[in-house]
Amino acid sequence: MRRRRHATDTVERLQLRTPQYHRLPNGVRVVMDHLPWASSALCGLWFAAASRDESAQHNGVAHLTEHMLAGRTRRYSVRRWASAFERLGAVLDAFTTKEHTCYTLQVLPQQLPQALRLLIGGILEPAFSWRRLRHERRVILEELAFYEDDPEEFLAEQLEQVLFGEHPLALPIAGTRHSLARIGLPEVEAFYERFYVGERAVAVLVGNLSELSLEQLQQELLRLPARREPLPVRYPPVNLPARERTLTHSAQQAYVMMGQLLVQPTPRQRFCLAVLNFLLGEGWSSRLYQRIREHHGLAYSISSEVEHFSDAAVWSITAVCSAATLPQLEQLLRQELQRMVESPPTEAEIQRATETLRTQMVSSFDSLPERMGILARSAMEGRADAMADPFVQALEYLQQLTREEIVETAAQLCVPERWSTVRLLPERLSDGVAALNR
Repeated sequence: MRRRRHATDTVERLQLRTPQYHRLPNGVRVVMDHLPWASSALCGLWFAAASRDESAQHNGVAHLTEHMLAGRTRRYSVRRWASAFERLGAVLDAFTTKEHTCYTLQVLPQQLPQALRLLIGGILEPAFSWRRLRHERRVILEELAFYEDDPEEFLAEQLEQVLFGEHPLALPIAGTRHSLARIGLPEVEAFYERFYVGERAVAVLVGNLSELSLEQLQQELLRLPARREPLPVRYPPVNLPARERTLTHSAQQAYVMMGQLLVQPTPRQRFCLAVLNFLLGEGWSSRLYQRIREHHGLAYSISSEVEHFSDAAVWSITAVCSAATLPQLEQLLRQELQRMVESPPTEAEIQRATETLRTQMVSSFDSLPERMGILARSAMEGRADAMADPFVQALEYLQQLTREEIVETAAQLCVPERWSTVRLLPERLSDGVAALNR
């Protein structure tokens, strides 16, 4: 195995500081990453409560619950709650993904204890009401319309439906107009009671934590109940046969997205995939960019990316071109996938990819939101303990990859016949779309 230059030095420097992990009696996992050089602190309360925990009938209830929690409480109106954070100089945010719901605040160190108390109090003392639900449902309907106007967002959602099939990961995060109409106050309250418990919670604090003690944090987090009822088990998705789906939209250009699902990848497979993705379509030197854009001039936008889930990964390619050149472009995409097997990455290509990925990773470690996300997902997925540092582990995995396992991963994944395809064509081509979907 050939070792990557400079990687060992970086790992040794990171090992000088390791995040602290704690598990409270009510099941809450706590990660504290004190960075004395930071001028602020970032706190995230993460719950394993998301769209993959929903049914199709009530799809969107996790996102709707987040909207209702990030506002009015039993003690504060929406305006007073926001003003209370602003008086502390705290920046509040919340978001829902397919696997988590997160509430974050960033604040100066001396204000962290009070701001954290305010945030946890709001989550534990919700003021659910029909009036609030109807209001937030209207807001989410506007959000749906916003994303429907974004062709790439719309296409990504379609690809996930094709790849995941009947699995809950196929469900859109915000739900649909029909599913939102079926969600009432009893469904929101039931979701909150079931999932907002200690055993589904992770508290991550990164930055300058000099003004906050573990005892202060425990006092607030122990207010969460351990659990109220048996918790559902998340099951991994399964690989489905490749499928195609073609739709129309009002824009002038055609959009195509190809993708493949990798089920329960190992950490080493995830890093092999990162290297392959970089070489295939993540930069100006990538194979797709050089052939599709620079050599043939068929597309302005061409790229590939990997979306990771706790028990799966989706590798996708996205391209935008004129409808007339779409057939030629799709043919070239499949050729490049096949070429990744027939002409696999050389040692020099892998060296270039790993050096760039290492730089990206180390740079992300300097970002408080990036650090928080890495630590939270590691704790959520059971990959964190007092002896493990996810930052060090990530760099070690990357530097230990061999060309043989990268080539083997390419042979497994870069088979064009296994990639599903979704297209979004201009409406003037609706007759052709009907033929494609037959």
